[in-house]
Amino acid sequence: AFEAVLRLDARSIDAHAGLAKALCWQGRPHDAAEVYAQGAAASGDAGLALSGALLLPVLPESRADLDAWRARSMSRLAALEGIAGRVRDPLREVD
Repeated sequence: AFEAVLRLDARSIDAHAGLAKALCWQGRPHDAAEVYAQGAAASGDAGLALSGALLLPVLPESRADLDAWRARSMSRLAALEGIAGRVRDPLREVD
């Protein structure tokens, strides 16, 4: 359903967030990260960008995998410093 919405409106923040959450829960964190990145680029939404930066897999493959995801998060968070967007309602806008 989220993909159908995105075909109609590629800037839909809710559809990007919903699809990314679903992919993450399906054990597809790399796909979820791509959806968050595409959504943030298409909509300019800071909540999607922050959610993508904070993304960690539900079940990491190994300790090394978890360490790699944490390093990715730190790098992405650093890249978000100074962005123009604003998160108005973090409980709703950020996963």
